[in-house]
Amino acid sequence: MSDPFAVTVGGAVVYEPFDKQREFHSSRARYRLFGGSKGCGKSLAVRWDHHLFCLSVPGAQTLIVRRKLTELQRSHLRYIPKDMQAMGGEAVGFRWRPSEVGAGVLYYPNGSLTEFGHVQHEDDVETYLSAAYERISQDELVTFTEYQHLMLCSCLRTTIPGVTPQFGAATNPGGPQAQWVKRRWIDQDVTADEDEVYDAADYHYIPALPKDNPHLNWIEYERELRRLPPEMRRAYLEGDWNIFLGQFFPEFRRALHVLDGADLARYGALPAVYLRDAAMDWGYAHEGVILWFVLAEDGTLIVDDEYVFNGPRRDKLVAGEVARAARERVKERGWRVRRWLADPKMADQTGHDGGETHLDTFRRNGVPLHPADNDRVNGWGRVRAWLRTNPATGKPFLRVHPRCQYLIRTLGAVLMDSDRPEDVDTDGPDHACDALRYFLMGRPSPARDQPTLVYPPGTVGWLKRQALREQEPRERVLGASNRSHRSRFAGY
Repeated sequence: MSDPFAVTVGGAVVYEPFDKQREFHSSRARYRLFGGSKGCGKSLAVRWDHHLFCLSVPGAQTLIVRRKLTELQRSHLRYIPKDMQAMGGEAVGFRWRPSEVGAGVLYYPNGSLTEFGHVQHEDDVETYLSAAYERISQDELVTFTEYQHLMLCSCLRTTIPGVTPQFGAATNPGGPQAQWVKRRWIDQDVTADEDEVYDAADYHYIPALPKDNPHLNWIEYERELRRLPPEMRRAYLEGDWNIFLGQFFPEFRRALHVLDGADLARYGALPAVYLRDAAMDWGYAHEGVILWFVLAEDGTLIVDDEYVFNGPRRDKLVAGEVARAARERVKERGWRVRRWLADPKMADQTGHDGGETHLDTFRRNGVPLHPADNDRVNGWGRVRAWLRTNPATGKPFLRVHPRCQYLIRTLGAVLMDSDRPEDVDTDGPDHACDALRYFLMGRPSPARDQPTLVYPPGTVGWLKRQALREQEPRERVLGASNRSHRSRFAGY
């Protein structure tokens, strides 16, 4: 049986896709992503995806973009003359017209065209917004922002009967914008608040490794990839989307830190009689987050729930409305919250309720917030300590309930600051991580050398421990002083 995606000219095969490339060409999903590692034939597949489409659809208009012009020249433009000649060249009607900015347009004999462009800056997408394309591809998608992607996709439309516009992309994991790509194609956890028409069925990810490319000397290439730093080796060699260069918390692993299976049954429904704690990071233009914590009897700290509010894709709530929503959530669950910690800047922020501070507004609405210790560098060190393994249980000290999706995503997404690598890049999604840091700075690092005694609920030991928790003085809650008292309760 002949390959419908192979191109033969004058008896010579000029393009014959291998299995992964063929899967990319044949996919009917609206948004296709091909990649996963270096050396798997991604850019070639993208370019020939446009050649194949344009040759079969007269009058079609398509677009291939890279983030920078130099990248476009290296990965595509240098090959256009060769592709054109392989398909018959000017003798059969192909024409190549370079543009003034160094890109260009390839015209096909049937009146179709493929335009090549670049969108280095955020507003460069405006160049394309008045055009319509039946097919758009972004090569090395992780170098583009989500805004650029969405704006380019707004140009996917057609008047050609029987044609459905499609988006295509190729990429390696681990670029500066990897997290939004991972969410849409790999995790497929985009919420209706973020994209009201998102449908996971529209997104098709075709993972490929260098060994999937039969034209590559895999043995030699693998040797070179294994010389890379560990995080880039996992991304480029194994196509691992969970680690990337500049990741601030490489210790975080979904498989380890997010509750599932037996651990979810054990820790995921701790009764309301267990005292909870809460910490929040305020946000209005950006997301704000409240996290709730509960300590299991074996010393495992559970991030039990989260409330994400405001930000660019949610209704804007003022401080009093957020406070009442948080209080109602606690009431519905029947929890007793022992302490509420928050960004100390909330003691200075005013404007929502008669000029009083956000801290006072929350207190007036039944949420007694207290300023947290905002030591950033030591705070991140405290988070790292809690992400490590507890020798007594063989599991991490800190576990996260799967309903806390925003925290889970951002723990894996935050980057180190380029100028201060011991701190996170505050331009990224750090709000849930800040809330986690505020809470952990209000308690000591986990004790690794002393096993924790476990008392079954309802026993005298269990009741006594609950009483000790409730009587814990506010000075320790706020991380103020009383070091001897702090060490006394380090293992509870």
